[in-house]
Amino acid sequence: MVEIDSRKLPGKVSAGAARDFDPKNFDLIGLAMQEPQYRSSGVRELLDAIASSKVPCMSIMNMPHFPT
Repeated sequence: MVEIDSRKLPGKVSAGAARDFDPKNFDLIGLAMQEPQYRSSGVRELLDAIASSKVPCMSIMNMPHFPT
């Protein structure tokens, strides 16, 4: 196991609701939500904005979502 203490690293971590962020303002995007939330209004638009921004993104879920 490797522990990374982000308090000792440059930069900052932000968290909030989908409507609170413009993906272009970040170097890395982390999504942490339950699978049904990916269909929620606001989240769909955020996912489109993330794709358009071409900013690297990692998704943290307890189970992969079903293929559509």
